[in-house]
Amino acid sequence: MAATACLDGTHWLPLEILETIFDCIETSPDRSRRDTLSNALRVNRTWHELAVKRLWSRVDMAYVLQLLPEDMWYVEREIYAPEDSDGPEDAEDVSVSSDQLASLRHYAQHVTHLELDGGHTPSNVETLHAVRMRKEFFTAYTKVMTSDPETKPLFPKLEALRITLAARSFARTLKLLEGAPLSELYSVLMHPGEACQEDAVLDALLATLPWCTQTISKLVLSNRQEVADTEEEPATVTRFTGLQTLMVPRLFDAEWATVATLPELKSLSVLGSSWQLSRSVATTGPCFRRVTDLHIYATPSALRTVLRMAPRWNLRNLVIMIQTKRASEMDDICVVVSHHIRPLALHSLTVGAGGFEDSARLTFEGLRPLLGFRSLRHLSLTLRHSISSGGPQRCLRLSDEQLHLLAQSFPGIIQLQLGNVGCSLQGMAVFAESCPRLEQLAVHVDVSETPLQESEYKGLKVGTSMKNLFMDVEPRGAQIDGDVTSFLEYMFPFARIEFV
Repeated sequence: MAATACLDGTHWLPLEILETIFDCIETSPDRSRRDTLSNALRVNRTWHELAVKRLWSRVDMAYVLQLLPEDMWYVEREIYAPEDSDGPEDAEDVSVSSDQLASLRHYAQHVTHLELDGGHTPSNVETLHAVRMRKEFFTAYTKVMTSDPETKPLFPKLEALRITLAARSFARTLKLLEGAPLSELYSVLMHPGEACQEDAVLDALLATLPWCTQTISKLVLSNRQEVADTEEEPATVTRFTGLQTLMVPRLFDAEWATVATLPELKSLSVLGSSWQLSRSVATTGPCFRRVTDLHIYATPSALRTVLRMAPRWNLRNLVIMIQTKRASEMDDICVVVSHHIRPLALHSLTVGAGGFEDSARLTFEGLRPLLGFRSLRHLSLTLRHSISSGGPQRCLRLSDEQLHLLAQSFPGIIQLQLGNVGCSLQGMAVFAESCPRLEQLAVHVDVSETPLQESEYKGLKVGTSMKNLFMDVEPRGAQIDGDVTSFLEYMFPFARIEFV
């Protein structure tokens, strides 16, 4: 048996907390033990997901779900053959006992999110009541349960399905999903070399669950590749008529016009084919009047075409990732945003670069056009670097005066992420003091400078609203001394402080 809790698959919950969790689970659910478990889960506020693996009878999963705070935690259960910690190689050789079958039936009644996992990627299902099932074991269940005379749906509450199986392995599992009230569908990763079959998987799904075309409100695809000139472009997306959220690498020509007229579409994310994006939006752009969330990753010219349509839309959240290696184009896009986006309507803005050189840098002068968006609640300014650049480098150092100007420009800011943007420790504290609603701040901080003395910062207003403070320490590898820690703990007494 193995049981772990992790944050993003890299940090692990202390063993003593796990032991406390299991002690509480295995005993009667009176109030004192319930409180003990809840306190154990909150010992370290950085953990937000709990994974329980290879447990069949020891843990009552329904009881665990009742104890976890719903706003912060989710449970994910990996199902393997209990006698084989690594899972069998051949799905055809897997046997399913009556006890295991009963266990799955009992647990499946509560599952709202299911991942069919081909074993190629870790799960990232961000919700409560989630279960992940390995391909070989799920296939074995399919063989047993499709011959089971009990016909009621296995997953009566299933809302979301995440597919990480190969197309050839997926078709025989569909029988188990009959009757599931799906509203979200994610196809995130296929076997290497089979990305082009993603539309084939959707066709197979819709053939078995035809009502999904109307019930699916969120569709996320990740591997749609361009087709050859001699091949017919798929139009699978057009079959989903009830979409509210659509995230795709690309839309094909036959799909743009239909997607533009979807009556309930509110969120659109298109991440590739810049030439096609600009051409299609130029003709269908006026139809996207209901879109409030837009996420695009494209060249500067394609972005300009899209943003020229923005005044006709009702945008609330805008994410722009720019394919560029030129610093001037980063600044130019900020000017275009200020010209075409209604500043009082926008609540969330992200501007970043997808270039592969450090020369693509956002300057403070380039940032100035965005200072008129006083209604912003969430602002993220980031720059992506290639691996060859040695990792993220601080590309923009803000003075204390510039930080003060930012604070004045965004009085209602709640979350601010300054990726690869640096400042002094004092400047960061003064900025937070000037933003009374600020709950989350991510920034590069230079800890080599002498921090304020206790007598100096005792007079500053404490940031009681701050919940999360993420700091990339500059210079790299610098040690955090006691003065810095004391300063931060005084300024942000209720925040989770994390040094990256």
